[in-house]
Amino acid sequence: MITDYIKKYFGQEVDEGITRGDVFKSVGQGALQTAKSIVGGLKSTGQSSLRGFAALGGLTGQKLTPSTYFQKELFGTDKPITLSSFGAELGLKEEGRFAAPVGFALAASDLIPGGKTTKTVAVGL
Repeated sequence: MITDYIKKYFGQEVDEGITRGDVFKSVGQGALQTAKSIVGGLKSTGQSSLRGFAALGGLTGQKLTPSTYFQKELFGTDKPITLSSFGAELGLKEEGRFAAPVGFALAASDLIPGGKTTKTVAVGL
């Protein structure tokens, strides 16, 4: 029986009440949780880049304020996006004099190859 192989391999007793259906249900739930984690990570990574691009667009003098449900989900915020607000994501005061230059540097780093790594390290510091 398969439980004998499991006992031999893992060196522990196996609950005889577990069925194949239980195993398949657990695998399905685990796959769903993994997929949600991956999508959530990709979503938050993309939101940061999109906020940076929107902040750079603010150089024209117009700021973007997500208003629709889609925009709020896309950018991950419902607040106006400016270079200062993007720099404030590092923990700087949005009204401070360094927030806008830091926001510009972080947003511009998304535009160059390898900049995403630089940005990740800067945020980690």
